[in-house]
Amino acid sequence: HKEYHEALVHPGMFSHANPKRVAIVGGAEGATLREVLKHKTVESVTMIEIDEELIEILKTHMPVMSNCSDLMGRAENCFDDALTNLVVEDAKAWFLDRFGREATKPTSSEEMFDVVIVDALEPQMGSAISKDLYDTAHLESILKSLTEDGIMVIQIGRAPTILDPRPDIGFNAPREKLFKNLEALEDVEAMFVYEDPHCGFSEPRAFMIVCKSSACRTLFYATSDEIDYEIYARIVRTHSKARALSYFDGVTHLGYQVAPKAWETIYCRREPTPFECAYRHLDFKMPIYEYSFESSEEENPFKITAEWEGEGDDKAVSETHVFANVDIPKGSYIMPEHLASSLILSHKAIDNLRDNIGYGGVKVIEDFVEFVDTFGHDSKAEGTKRTLVEVGASYLIRSVESKEEANIGRWIPPHPEGKRPKYSPVYERHRLSFDVFAVATKDIPKGTELLKYTGMWDEP
Repeated sequence: HKEYHEALVHPGMFSHANPKRVAIVGGAEGATLREVLKHKTVESVTMIEIDEELIEILKTHMPVMSNCSDLMGRAENCFDDALTNLVVEDAKAWFLDRFGREATKPTSSEEMFDVVIVDALEPQMGSAISKDLYDTAHLESILKSLTEDGIMVIQIGRAPTILDPRPDIGFNAPREKLFKNLEALEDVEAMFVYEDPHCGFSEPRAFMIVCKSSACRTLFYATSDEIDYEIYARIVRTHSKARALSYFDGVTHLGYQVAPKAWETIYCRREPTPFECAYRHLDFKMPIYEYSFESSEEENPFKITAEWEGEGDDKAVSETHVFANVDIPKGSYIMPEHLASSLILSHKAIDNLRDNIGYGGVKVIEDFVEFVDTFGHDSKAEGTKRTLVEVGASYLIRSVESKEEANIGRWIPPHPEGKRPKYSPVYERHRLSFDVFAVATKDIPKGTELLKYTGMWDEP
């Protein structure tokens, strides 16, 4: 059971910078509560469970599930901990009464939650108890209960396979309805799916993280070492000296960041087909034009020239130009190897470099930051706070202000709706490819200069 509950709780908890107030929907056995209480940041946990008798039965016959005795600073039984507020009530009614459109028991902002974990039966099962947990009114009330950067976590049943039909029919239809309901809510900014095959079921189990702010991408897409540090800083110690987390760590979280291909396969069976589904793979029919520093000018598909200014030690390149040495058809990939080698820096790392400049005597850092400012662009996966810096020959291509004058553009065009979808496993799985690859936006005859639009990386 540890694998399942760690997979349910910790990816969402670590996607929030400082989760203090947490709510749990369901979870009668107490294992979800146990995992939440492992976080030092937590100041209160409100658990809303409809079946009090079930709680008592599980406490008696499955005490290991709610056993917090090894956690320093926690009660012997998780239900008895001072941070636990157990509410025996129908969760839907409880949230609607306090956070629904017609709330009868409105609450203050101090009572809002940073994280809500829905540990009820998955939407596919359609049981009498859980069937109403996933309707729009209840989901909206949960979102209203969250702080501005709040997160909702839902376990969503068995993971799909690439053989499943389009998502709105068959076994997956209730889950697709849940997704559509969430996508339609104004309070939702980002949605991620992940799955784990080690949860004790015959098939991998799937989970979803729903964010009120796209800023949650910063932590959800954190590196494994960043997650490992957060575990060290946040998770309580144990009396036994054993690690409080048996399964979850930074590398495990890293695996959750890329949903298996089945998710985008099923997503792209939606009708009509989502726009981005046409860009899941590079087009094998289109040619690639790469620049090689080792090859001669005659062998290269590009010719690079430079303009110089100044004299003597002050002589420097003022501008560079890249010309086509061959006819390049529209849609061809331009220097993909160079672009795929782009340097990826977090905004925090760049800010640290700027701070170092303030101490003086570090001209090399100052020059590097200037290079980043000139040739870097932010990831279009909003909230990741990552900058990609062109370090290959592609940065030598001259930029122009006019989009019509340019002949080089992003591989994936701007989304026709002007904004990326809240839920798209395609955009999430291919976020790096969409951030770096460029194509010819028109036929480029031999001898023509390559020109890229200044704002090509700024469009959605």
